[in-house]
This record gives sequence, C-alpha cells and structure tokens, in this order.
Amino acid sequence: MARLVESVEPDVDTWITFDIDCLDPAVAPGTGVPEPGGLTYYEARSLLRAVAERANVIGMDLVEVSPHYDPGELAAIHGVRLILDTVGTVFEKRKQPDFFF
Repeated sequence: MARLVESVEPDVDTWITFDIDCLDPAVAPGTGVPEPGGLTYYEARSLLRAVAERANVIGMDLVEVSPHYDPGELAAIHGVRLILDTVGTVFEKRKQPDFFF
C-alpha cells in the first residue's frame, strides 16, 4: 500500500472515492459485490489516513453500501467510521502551522 500512497502527488487537491466492497465481507457484508480476502477495516483506515496526510483532500465519498444486504449494518458502521477517520486526519493536518489554504 505504501507504493499506492507514494503515487499520490503531495498537497495536490484530491477527491477520495472509497468503494466499500474492497473490504472483506466479514467486515462489510452489506455491499453489492463482496470481495473475499479484501482489506480489513484497519488496512483501509491506514490507507485513507495516509492519503489524507499526503494530499490536500477537498472532498470524499463512500459508495456501494447496500442496506438491503446489510441487516446488521456492519458495512454502514464501518463506512461511517472510515469517513470520520479520514475527515479527522484532514482537519488535523489543517491545524498544523505550516498548512496554508
């Protein structure tokens, strides 16, 4: 994943689109296309935080949560938590004294 993050241009305006079906179905079963052997929650969180620290994130969306297939709301809960973690990283970066708008 480090290579993926390194391919992000530093401090370039970036919109993150995160497709929840890249997570393992044990973590996020409520999606249209489950990916057995997919990322864990912690791997996804680390990836999103690393991108948010490197780029200038101007927006984010999370797609593919399917309430019909998510009766325990695991995909929704993990998706919301990933959004909050990413947004929190963006705000933490912007608090730094060397960050300019």
